[in-house]
Amino acid sequence: MDMEKIYFCSVCGRVLEESFLFCPYCGEQRSTSLGFCDLLEEPFRKMETLAGTYQLERLNNMAFKLDKLEKELNWFLNKKLCISKPSVPKSK
Repeated sequence: MDMEKIYFCSVCGRVLEESFLFCPYCGEQRSTSLGFCDLLEEPFRKMETLAGTYQLERLNNMAFKLDKLEKELNWFLNKKLCISKPSVPKSK
């Protein structure tokens, strides 16, 4: 029995025919260098990368909001201090 090689897309995981150089579903170039274990691990590596990128974006967004809040608080405190300073009568 002649076993035909089975190819999978490393991005979407769909089965590809041997003649396909690109995945017809997602457009990714077919990789011939991935072994079966690597093929199984690849989507998880990509998910970890995406999760890390998402967390980094959230942290940057929070840092931006904190900076903005800090500037607003400093402005408010400076304005409040200027208003609440007792005026000292000038001596003649």
